[in-house]
Amino acid sequence: MKFICFTASLFACQFIYGQSIPDTIRRGDFQLSYVPNGTQNYLVYLKTKDGAKKNIWIWERSTSREKFNGQDAIVIRQQWTTSDTGFNSREIFSVMNATDFTPVYHTAKNPKTGREAYNFHYGEIVTADTVTDAGRKDFKMPLTEPSFNWELDLETFPLLPLKVGKTFAINFYHPGSKSGPAWYNYTVTGTEKISTINGQQVECYKLYTEYANNRGNSTWWLSKKTHEVLKMEEHFGPVTRYKIRIATTEK
Repeated sequence: MKFICFTASLFACQFIYGQSIPDTIRRGDFQLSYVPNGTQNYLVYLKTKDGAKKNIWIWERSTSREKFNGQDAIVIRQQWTTSDTGFNSREIFSVMNATDFTPVYHTAKNPKTGREAYNFHYGEIVTADTVTDAGRKDFKMPLTEPSFNWELDLETFPLLPLKVGKTFAINFYHPGSKSGPAWYNYTVTGTEKISTINGQQVECYKLYTEYANNRGNSTWWLSKKTHEVLKMEEHFGPVTRYKIRIATTEK
């Protein structure tokens, strides 16, 4: 399929759309047949009130099934690139349990903050002692129950049992954040056809969330057929953020 898409989660959302009662997503509730396969590229940018586009990034996200420490795993590698010379790259490597998509390991590196690396255990998240150049050596985050990696929202949403009218409560955590895991609500508000760059129409589920304290909202368009995220549109104040799926790669 040829299309372009984009998405982001800058703020926390704890809003139940309409009167829908949320379905709590726990281990084993994901539809793993919809795990993305291969490389997906996204154009990510901000659009200001006057129409100017800023903070333009290309995100390359590659998903594969591999062995990690001898166990079956889902591995996602990300490479973020921008022309901003002050912060022009970010590399992310994430490992999830192959049977329920819960995090096992996560590392990220960028020029400003260096490298972070975390192991996810039952009951806690800690700095990975096998990564010699990782910062925050004494980091520890207690877990009362399993959470999901918020850095992988583009790969997580396709796994939901999507249906119009359903609200999902997901326990998300951004690895390394001082704020602990929290539940966030996402509602399938309906379906809509969006246009691709080759003139096709793709029918999509619309997944909506509203941020706490009236800080904005975002809508995600996921292909009804494949569940992959094709576009995200996020509003906060006068700024709109987009994540748009790019149709092809340079290779």
